Amino acid sequence: MRLQIVGVALAIGLTFSATTQAGNISGSMLANPCGGCHGANGASTAGTMPTIGGMSKTFLVTAMKQYRDGSRGSTVMGRVAKGYDDAQLNVMSEHLAKQKWVSAPQKADAKLVKQGAAYHEKVCGICHSENANGAEEDGPPRLAGQWTPYLRLYLNDMNSPDAATNTASQHPKKKLFEKATPSDIDALLQFYASQK
Repeated sequence: MRLQIVGVALAIGLTFSATTQAGNISGSMLANPCGGCHGANGASTAGTMPTIGGMSKTFLVTAMKQYRDGSRGSTVMGRVAKGYDDAQLNVMSEHLAKQKWVSAPQKADAKLVKQGAAYHEKVCGICHSENANGAEEDGPPRLAGQWTPYLRLYLNDMNSPDAATNTASQHPKKKLFEKATPSDIDALLQFYASQK
């Protein structure tokens, strides 16, 4: 009987060992507040809010640390990120990364997709390979299937002279995008909308 109790105690201990680094809080619990804006399991239902479920763990951890230390511009996320320590960010990001990517339910203009694909290949495909599907664990974030209203805001900010502290203005390839016309952006967004 005593051996059985020890066995049960050991099993319970092993069950919770994955969360001990995050103060015995599961990734699901830590990521639960994210759903208020980013949707259940990080699958956003709001066009101006990005989907984060299915993004790479590396990207999510890096972004949250940048929000927390102020090196990534934000409105709300800087304050949110300050509530998590490194261990919690790791556990939460691992949970979100394991979620199935859900592409935004949006139509694409077939006439513009081909033009957008060419622009992506020329400018964005340098970093966002494989049609921007975010397949590389330590690569840039997924753009394929992301909400186009969110991407439009980001791309417009990238070229805004008034956005010196926002994330987009700090994009490492900003200079590649400076000559983008509104029609380039429209076509690029239609290409990303067409990717599932």
